[in-house]
Amino acid sequence: STKESSTHSTHSVIPMRRLLAVSAMVVGLVAVAPAPAASAHPLGNFTVNQYAGLVVRPDGVSVELVVDMAEIPAFQSRGEVDPDGDGTISEAENRAFRSRTCDQLRLGVRLVLDGRPLAATVASSALSFPPGQGGLATLRLTCRLEAGARAEAGGRLELVNANYGDRVGWREITAAGDAVELAASDVPVRSSSRRLTRYPDTLLSSPP
Repeated sequence: STKESSTHSTHSVIPMRRLLAVSAMVVGLVAVAPAPAASAHPLGNFTVNQYAGLVVRPDGVSVELVVDMAEIPAFQSRGEVDPDGDGTISEAENRAFRSRTCDQLRLGVRLVLDGRPLAATVASSALSFPPGQGGLATLRLTCRLEAGARAEAGGRLELVNANYGDRVGWREITAAGDAVELAASDVPVRSSSRRLTRYPDTLLSSPP
C-alpha cells in the first residue's frame, strides 16, 4: 500500500523450513522530476538517493544503506566532510565523517522482529566522491548495519528507513535471504539501479 510520503511492502520468508513474514518501509519524499539532459546525475543535481538492501539470515539480519548525493547536496555537505576547509579530505576526516554519519543513519533505521526492536550496529562503512557535472563531485556513502536475531516460524520482521525524509530522491529497498528462502515478497531481490550506480532510463520519470 502507498501513503503520502511513504512506501510500504510486505514479504514472506522461509528460513530452513520455517516461515517468517518480512515488511519494509521507506519514509520520505519520493516524487522526483526528470533530470535535465545536461545533468551528469540522471535524477537531477539536487537529489539525495537511497538504497537499503535487507539480507535475512537464520541468526540475524543485515542492512546495506547506500546514500548517493548529487552535486548540490554533496557540495552542501563539504563543510562536514572537510571541517578544516583546506580543500583536501584526509583519511582521518573521511573516517570521522563515515563514523558520525553512519551512526546518525543507524538511528533512522528501525528493525522490529515480532514486535521487538532489534539493536543494529554499524559493521563497516565506505565513502567516495564520484565526479559530477561542472567540476563538482557527488558523494557516495555506504553503511552496513548488523543485528542479531533468530527467525522463528510465523514471525514478522519490519524494516523502516526514515532517513533524509525532507529530501527528494530515489528510494529503493531490496530483500534477499542468506541460507533463507524468500517465499513471497513485494520488493525485488536485486537492485534495479545496481545499488544507485546505474539508474534505469525507464524509471527516471517515475522513480521508486
